[in-house]
Amino acid sequence: VLPKKEVALLTKEMDKLERFLGGIENMPRIPDVLFVVDPKKEKIAVHEANILGIPVVAMVDTNTDPEPIDVVIPSNDDAIRAIR
Repeated sequence: VLPKKEVALLTKEMDKLERFLGGIENMPRIPDVLFVVDPKKEKIAVHEANILGIPVVAMVDTNTDPEPIDVVIPSNDDAIRAIR
């Protein structure tokens, strides 16, 4: 039996994982394309997409390596107004 505080922490973590990853469970197949706003921040997703052969479309700034990206959209991904 776990202490009440530890149960609360585990419940919070499970809710967070369900919120961020819950939709993946119901996907019938892998996606056709991956769109990424900041490939530097989402480098794991870009890497996994490259391994699986999923094309990657990304907004690329001057501080990002465009090599693993299939379709590069030159943009300033650091400013929130550029993304909107």
